[in-house]
Amino acid sequence: MKPIILVMLAVQAAILIVTVWTMLSKRRAPNGRQMWSGLAISQIIISGTSIRIAASHTGQPGADLLATGAPLILGMALMTVLIILRERKERG
Repeated sequence: MKPIILVMLAVQAAILIVTVWTMLSKRRAPNGRQMWSGLAISQIIISGTSIRIAASHTGQPGADLLATGAPLILGMALMTVLIILRERKERG
C-alpha cells in the first residue's frame, strides 16, 4: 500500500473521530456558537482530496477504501452545513 493512501486513510479516520466527538460533546466557540463551519470546510477538503487520490491510484490496495470513505465524509459535510443553516435560522 502506498504511503499517500495510508496517510489519507488516517486523515479520514481522524476527521470521522473529530466529527463524532464534536457532535457528542457539543463544544462551543467563545462567542457561544458551535464550531460547525471549520468542520464543514475541512470535511469538504478531505473528501475532495480522497476522491482525487483514489482516482489517480485506481487498482492499488486501499484505493477502494478511500473511494468509499470520501462520499461518507462529503455527506457529513452536507449534514454540517445544514446544521449551520438551522442554527442561523433559529438566531434570526
